[in-house]
Amino acid sequence: MKPLLKWIVIALFLTAPVTGQPPLKKISFLPHWLPQAQFAGIYMAEDLNIFRQHGLEVTIQRGGPNEPPLPALMKGKVDLTSVFLFQGLEAAGRGKPLVNIAQIGQRAALMLVAKKTTGIEEPRDMAGMYLGVWQGFELLPLAFFKKYTIRMHLISAASPINLFLREGIAVTTAMRYNEYHTILASGLNADELVTFNFSDLGLDFPEDGLYCLADTYESRPDVCEAFTAAVLQGWRAAFAQPDRAIESVRRRMLAAHVPYSPAHQYWMLKRMQDIILPQEGNHTMGALKESDFLSVGNMLIETGAITTVPPFSAFYKGKKHAEK
Repeated sequence: MKPLLKWIVIALFLTAPVTGQPPLKKISFLPHWLPQAQFAGIYMAEDLNIFRQHGLEVTIQRGGPNEPPLPALMKGKVDLTSVFLFQGLEAAGRGKPLVNIAQIGQRAALMLVAKKTTGIEEPRDMAGMYLGVWQGFELLPLAFFKKYTIRMHLISAASPINLFLREGIAVTTAMRYNEYHTILASGLNADELVTFNFSDLGLDFPEDGLYCLADTYESRPDVCEAFTAAVLQGWRAAFAQPDRAIESVRRRMLAAHVPYSPAHQYWMLKRMQDIILPQEGNHTMGALKESDFLSVGNMLIETGAITTVPPFSAFYKGKKHAEK
């Protein structure tokens, strides 16, 4: 056989479809924010072909302020999305037909930050002061106000950190994996700040979870379960290979024209590890605790967001685990 003909035959053999393997199942996913290490496990699942190993062809759409996740899900623009537990449960409590298929974040990363020069030493010292919060997240500080029976002036803003750094507000909300590091990077030292972690205040509401419409889960449970398994595998790979994970993040941030700081993204990935990996020996990664579900549901009722909490079994379709 002539050399050229030989290589043509080999190329045709290598590109021929493999018989006996089912076609990949297509599904789309919308992260609830712009590309960053908060979603590193999902990017790794794509880059390492983990989705394909689970029989999926996943289209990751670009999230951000121009594409709110729950409206996109309800309109059928995407099959799966991610939001905080309080957002998903509030929507379900208002009759929206969505379900949680995995609870990725296990602990609250939300915190309140103030400068020590304000004289704040404990939550009650904040009474009457101005607190900045992201638009759409007002329910969380309301739960804080109720717990400590205080009133503050709530300022909703797209970026309350900027107001805080310019002393337009005394207290700001921040995520430990994100805005808190931004505050430190701005030149303030940790010993100049006073912080209050919601996880330490009896307000430990889990955050990032995976959601789909109830009809999607009922018609394609195997796809939803495969997606969850692939994402969790992607997160384990991200924590085991942080350099590769940050490279996955970097490429997507630059493609989306999002400012990239390697130090900030490494910080974020490490903090995501803190809140995603189970700390309890009897808990399953990616599972939603019924006690957390009830805690968030009670908060939503107490703040007047909803009047009824849906049954746990109707809301959560992911893996179960034993609680003490």
